Amino acid sequence: MVEMYLGSDRPGSVLIQAVDLSDIDLYYETVKLVESHTGRLDLGFCALCCQKPRDEMGPWEAGPFPDGWFSFGYGRFTLEDLKKHVIDPIRSKQFTTRFYIGGCGLSGLFALWATYQLRDFSGAACISPSVWFPGFQQYAEENQPLTKRIYLEIDRRETHVREPVRRFNARNALEELCDKLVTEDGVDSILGVTENGRKNCYAERTARGFEWLLSRES
Repeated sequence: MVEMYLGSDRPGSVLIQAVDLSDIDLYYETVKLVESHTGRLDLGFCALCCQKPRDEMGPWEAGPFPDGWFSFGYGRFTLEDLKKHVIDPIRSKQFTTRFYIGGCGLSGLFALWATYQLRDFSGAACISPSVWFPGFQQYAEENQPLTKRIYLEIDRRETHVREPVRRFNARNALEELCDKLVTEDGVDSILGVTENGRKNCYAERTARGFEWLLSRES
């Protein structure tokens, strides 16, 4: 995993994404959309470039699944590197910087899980997060995130999706998660439902999530 930083040298807010290297163009598109829509010059953007996203974004070891899908669960190392090489150095220079983490699919799951691990995040934008990942639903039921703001979004066509584990009602799972975040965990959270498509609007949807978080800064 390699960190790549763009934007302000003294950022007011830093937007972080774990990115599959094959989707790096979509990451750049996300950056452009956020810059264009917010007009802010004090933003920093950090990509955690993953060559093996299933391993480097997975919160823990899982699999093998019927299609051969497997995760070694190296997400904890990705998070450690992020803390050591990005968050702490920026924080040492500019203590008031806010850090947000986001992503789509497995990257969205990584972002969501990260909020349960570190107190450094002011919020997370989780677009179609892979909450089907074995053990995650129980994990979320038994734990509370360490942030107070989480944006969730799902495509209407994802009501029933075929994931590596089983047929999974993603919308129901996210509705239940959002309800727990708000009613039990005290998190400012919403679940957006779109019809834009899960893949072809990755950048637009991720940018929308980050913009929601930025709009709620006080």
